[in-house]
Amino acid sequence: MFEITLINMYHLGGNGRYAITEHELKNIQGLSRLDLFNSIKEAEFKGLIEDCSTHDQREWLLTLNGTMYVEALLDEIKEK
Repeated sequence: MFEITLINMYHLGGNGRYAITEHELKNIQGLSRLDLFNSIKEAEFKGLIEDCSTHDQREWLLTLNGTMYVEALLDEIKEK
């Protein structure tokens, strides 16, 4: 689930350029709120995403390492 969340964040955020809101993440099919929570916490711990929330809404942005990780995942998927 962790990789699926990151790949979706990458695509929804214009290949990692823009922050993704909590609302956008909730719309991902096949992921429960618990899956999203665990994925976000794991990605934050690994330094792959950054919390850039405001007082209005929760948002996360892929870091440079996060973008590179997702691009490597996508390359691996294409090779299979």
